[in-house]
Amino acid sequence: MRFIITVVVLLSTSVLGTQLMIKNMPRQSVILPDEFGPFYFDQKIDHFNHDINTTTATFRQRYWMNAKYYKKYGPVILYNAGETDAIERYNYIINSTMNDLAQSLHGIMILIEHRYYGESTPFPDYSTENMHFLNTKQALADMSYFINMVKIPTSHVPPWIMYGGSYSGNIAAWMRLKYPDIVFAAVASSAPVEIKTEFWNYYDPIIRYGPMHCIDAIISTVEQVDQILFSNDSDAKLELFTKFGLSGLKHDDDFASWIGYPLGGWQNILPGDNNNEFLDFCKIFDNSTTPVEYMDVYAQYIVTTVCHNSGDAVCISTHNPDSPLYTDMTLRHRAWLYQTCTEYGYWAIAAPDGYRSLVSHKLDINWFQRQCQYTFGHNYTIDDKIFNCHYGGWNAMPTRTIWIDGEYDPWRELSVHSLDAPMRNSSNAIIIPHAVHHWDFYSGQYTPESIKQAQMQILRILQGWLKHY
Repeated sequence: MRFIITVVVLLSTSVLGTQLMIKNMPRQSVILPDEFGPFYFDQKIDHFNHDINTTTATFRQRYWMNAKYYKKYGPVILYNAGETDAIERYNYIINSTMNDLAQSLHGIMILIEHRYYGESTPFPDYSTENMHFLNTKQALADMSYFINMVKIPTSHVPPWIMYGGSYSGNIAAWMRLKYPDIVFAAVASSAPVEIKTEFWNYYDPIIRYGPMHCIDAIISTVEQVDQILFSNDSDAKLELFTKFGLSGLKHDDDFASWIGYPLGGWQNILPGDNNNEFLDFCKIFDNSTTPVEYMDVYAQYIVTTVCHNSGDAVCISTHNPDSPLYTDMTLRHRAWLYQTCTEYGYWAIAAPDGYRSLVSHKLDINWFQRQCQYTFGHNYTIDDKIFNCHYGGWNAMPTRTIWIDGEYDPWRELSVHSLDAPMRNSSNAIIIPHAVHHWDFYSGQYTPESIKQAQMQILRILQGWLKHY
């Protein structure tokens, strides 16, 4: 899931927002044999006849398929690649938990690209008028139509199992909820199914599980920063911006977003990774013991690591509505931004007063909503309650659904394993100790034992269900 804190400024990266930095699962430089694809499916642009001009129109939806393990009566494991070009994840077709399940269950694995991402784009650009068919309802209907119409090398009607992680984990769960007649089972990993626009809780697991000295140092620095930002001392503000190498900025909220940049590294922590960017960041405080020292080393980190190549303030400001970041309709980041602006929010803002905050209180919902307005020309209103009522949120109880989360995952705060969510059937609910974002996807001989145990539990549950198909 894209971590949304520093948006549009870094288009090659991303948050759950417009593109900050998220390492998805380990990517391998692999060229797949032609037998796996890509293949293309004629997908409907509009499944619900909202527009007479698109009633029969289609686009080519890209997918890959691995059927080499298939035996009669085996299932199909369908993975939707979610909010990215599927080429970034196509190696999953031969190296992932989904592929391992297909092998163990003598089934087929299919990886399909989400509409409006990669090559599966219905229109030549991402202008606002072309984005109307990018929504949850259409995306789920894509999967239904694909399952019903795609030609696969089976001699029977197979059970379809949706597997997904992060946003695609939502898709897996929602498909089982909304299309139980065609989706036999679902595996939803790190799925933030509880929609929340003001997602200040994103930082709670970092505070809860992060290195204590590092967390205290960050909070101390943020408190010092806010004392200055909320004052009327313009000279002190200029000195602060200069200290962090951001003297070209004119707006407090942009400054707040940039100094929060290192926090995106938490969800990027990988199993057995000793070179994680967040833990490396925390090391800067090792020899510091006072608030002044905390701010000094934090500022130096931002200067040397984050913005040292951004000499032009236009490149790092979100306040210019004429910036190409908003006006260039070909920028691919617009797809996920549109989804967050219109349906999901997921905006990682500062905690309310009375709570410890890892980011400045200048980073509020207005900072995100302004970018939606500048990009798409509309002030969208997301009604969390209506969306969660329709798709269940924490209260969604689709049968034959496995829920998986990492204990330390920031997105767990919106998953069914949130401490605020109703209790789940323990046999179908898996929390991987000390894990972060959809770690269950990892496959191979070096996979940690805790992940292997979760994968074996998934396999046993699915085997039990399939006996009754």
